[in-house]
Amino acid sequence: MRKTILVLSTITALSTGSIFVPSTMAMASTSTSIAYPGHLIQTGSRGTYVKEIQERLNKLGYSAGTADGIFGPKTLSAVKTFQRAHHLAIDGIVGPQTWDALFSSTGASFSTHPANSTKSTVKLSWEQQNSIVFDSAFKDYLEDRHDTVSVAVYDANTGQTYTYNPNSTYCTASIVKVALMTVLLYKDQIAHRGVTAAQKKLLTPMIEESDNSMASKLWNQLGRGKGITPYLRKFGMNHTTMRNDSYWGLTETNVLDQVTLLKLLAYPNSIIDNTNRQYALGLMEHVVSGQRWGVSEGVPSGTTIALNNGWSPYVAGNWRINSIGYIHGHGHNYVIAVLTFHNASEDYGIDTVEGISRILWNTIGEVDEEVGHETN
Repeated sequence: MRKTILVLSTITALSTGSIFVPSTMAMASTSTSIAYPGHLIQTGSRGTYVKEIQERLNKLGYSAGTADGIFGPKTLSAVKTFQRAHHLAIDGIVGPQTWDALFSSTGASFSTHPANSTKSTVKLSWEQQNSIVFDSAFKDYLEDRHDTVSVAVYDANTGQTYTYNPNSTYCTASIVKVALMTVLLYKDQIAHRGVTAAQKKLLTPMIEESDNSMASKLWNQLGRGKGITPYLRKFGMNHTTMRNDSYWGLTETNVLDQVTLLKLLAYPNSIIDNTNRQYALGLMEHVVSGQRWGVSEGVPSGTTIALNNGWSPYVAGNWRINSIGYIHGHGHNYVIAVLTFHNASEDYGIDTVEGISRILWNTIGEVDEEVGHETN
């Protein structure tokens, strides 16, 4: 049962005629004291407690939509906005701390127009930023999937790398072709020569069409794993292991190494010069239409997308599906790697990666906004 406590205060004028401004407690004509139910309330939750939260958020000026008892996207957005204004962990989940702040019998420290607040006064830790990127919607999505997933995102707008399950290793399949290309370009660079016509005939189909025969030729030219690995270490890819036989697609890597590689191509650095960076990105921006899936999903038209995908069945019903890329436009600027295993089919794995991409396009925008508010 709801128990309403009326906060009474007497407001008097100062002798000078100026108006006395009441405290926050006095400003709240009513506030609600309801015991925490003892369990987390989040996206997908239903019932009376959700309705109480929605009504309270709406009353306080945070638009949660219709108080229908269903914790959907509008409620999630309102909860995050409330958490942000009250310097709580911004995860969109109503746990004990968020509940207490919402239903404090003293009225907490609500501003008169909280939903219109445009600037945070507290720096967000990396953990808080990471929880915005990989929010409850992301975790709920993966909860319903039946594959193994790792994700890393370097966001140039915040200068931070955000991760989910970053230490697991995966076979690269065809995404290793980006590393092969980068090693070739770097070798040309330190030899003070440009990309030759013969090299272009090899690189273009390898990247734009994912031509395996061209990858095998380059693999052999570069000296296979033994000849390539020292360059990967130079690039900072310390957790990528190459075989020295003919199976370049069985190279093992993790998402952080893939993001390290992508940063060398996407942003100016002291290792890969701008000419070679732009050449590599140009190929990745022109992959054939049948391979423009993965981390490009959910990205609006007009955005620059440099992409490379990999797929391979390990055994029947156990696919590796990987997608890496550089996304720039509409205020976003990030590189991303999504690696997966234990997919029931190729289509299933692609669906997983694309669902992640759709979510992260939005949550990366959210963290950019938050961190941008701190620095503006």
